[in-house]
Amino acid sequence: MNKRIFILFCLIFCTIFAFAQSSKSEENAINDMNFFRMELEKYSNPQEILDKVSDYETSLFDNENYKNFSEETKLILGNMLFLEKLKNQVKLIENDKESKNKLKTETQNQIKKTTDSINLSNTNGKIPNKWLLVNQGDLISFSLQFATLSEAIKSGLEVKTYYEQALVQDPKMSFALINLGMWYYYVPGIAGGDKQKTYDFVKQAVTDATNDSELYFAKIIYSQTLFDQKKFEESKLELEQAKKLCPESLNIKLMEKLNNQGISWIEYSANPKKYEKKLKD
Repeated sequence: MNKRIFILFCLIFCTIFAFAQSSKSEENAINDMNFFRMELEKYSNPQEILDKVSDYETSLFDNENYKNFSEETKLILGNMLFLEKLKNQVKLIENDKESKNKLKTETQNQIKKTTDSINLSNTNGKIPNKWLLVNQGDLISFSLQFATLSEAIKSGLEVKTYYEQALVQDPKMSFALINLGMWYYYVPGIAGGDKQKTYDFVKQAVTDATNDSELYFAKIIYSQTLFDQKKFEESKLELEQAKKLCPESLNIKLMEKLNNQGISWIEYSANPKKYEKKLKD
């Protein structure tokens, strides 16, 4: 393909496919949701968090603006609420196999619903909203705890593509940068993992954050990549700055406790049970 044909192809592509655009009120609703997620960092009791999510959901659905949102935006917000519920429901049913199977089915249904929406956008010549793509990456990522090893390997590679597609739309999307960075941390080197890329992406997420909730989540993760690199003073400074954004964050308290024992939160989150005894001592 020569240069002229390539440029012509790009022009045709951009003409045919339009990026999904959200209205200002829809963007505000998504940003408000992320601030709500930051507020939830103050709580540890799963049932209390579920109650707060339920109250937030009711308030959202009763909002007059919500009724005018696109179906895609409603799904984006629904996915964000679903993930907050899921994270805490899992904690409540840790040893209940039947309940876990039910959550697995619900998660698969939510993934399918999101897949259908993405496919519909593509069929109609639109590129799915970047937040929906991040949603899908998050949903699949969380579902891996219910998967077999072979399913996890296949789906784990799929997760990366959704974050990358979101970044094609918006190279400065802080949450996509964070999540792609974390993908590179947890995936084995033989499958493409690269901790230096984790550091680079999360550092960029801090630089490109557009509001306090984005900055908070970027900074706490960035602090732990710095800790991983044994840059302890820089790590501590980033965590202190994040604490100013959410002073009552229990996640920061956990990170500080782990760091004081020479453990990074990223390392801990890969296998919490391994460190439970240390945290109790």
